[in-house]
Amino acid sequence: MTAPGPRRRLRTLAWLALAMLAASCAPHRVAPVFVLPETRAARFQAALADREKLGRAAVADVTLWLRTAVAGAYPAANGVLALAGPDAARLRVASAFGTAFDASARGDSLLVVLPARRIGVAADASRDSLGVRGLSELAFRLLAAAWRPPERAWEEAAWSGSLLVLDWEEGGDSLRLAIDGDGLPARVRLRRGDGLEVRARYPRWRAGGGAAWPAEVELEDGEGRIRARCRVERLDFRAQLNSARMAARAGDRIRLLDWPSFRRALERGEDLR
Repeated sequence: MTAPGPRRRLRTLAWLALAMLAASCAPHRVAPVFVLPETRAARFQAALADREKLGRAAVADVTLWLRTAVAGAYPAANGVLALAGPDAARLRVASAFGTAFDASARGDSLLVVLPARRIGVAADASRDSLGVRGLSELAFRLLAAAWRPPERAWEEAAWSGSLLVLDWEEGGDSLRLAIDGDGLPARVRLRRGDGLEVRARYPRWRAGGGAAWPAEVELEDGEGRIRARCRVERLDFRAQLNSARMAARAGDRIRLLDWPSFRRALERGEDLR
């Protein structure tokens, strides 16, 4: 074998130099930082207190995606979400002809209206509930990630990878909450004593108004029949919201259905707009 010539040696050295440079510039793998449960709990409590305070009067421009097992995926829609925590929420979805979807909840009362189809559903705990209590509180907790585990849940928490997982019972309901290293909810599963099951994921967060707030919420019912995703495009915290702004309205032309009939209408996939 003959020794490499000067040009070949030069090329070899050049490739070695480039490889070394690339290796030095490549991102190094760093083991995830281990955060003690008590530290994570302190971060969680502080962030939750901020969200609960600012969520008393919050308005967000949102983009929504809805998929049902029967109809498949609906087109993306833009809307306005208003929260007056802890027990009032309203969502309005726009269309080219006005409002496509208008829903408001307070306490055990719920009103959902589809103006273009002239149908809606109303429920009130005093006369005709859906069999689901605390609808508005549930809506607020889901959208603001306002989950409050008791002390015992922290004491019995377990690790799942980098997430701290807490389980607890609350008024006949069963909850499982996973918290990331920043003390923010990553996902939650709620199984209610009245039969409802909801799962939520919080894949992205945003900082605004001095609080970490979900930038995206993914929702799914326990049967996987209805899935929704809500992405926050703009978020505005206010001193207070006008109570009239929190209430949807059903005009004389709206036909109010019972909940099973209304849900079937949604799942059939007829154009909501």
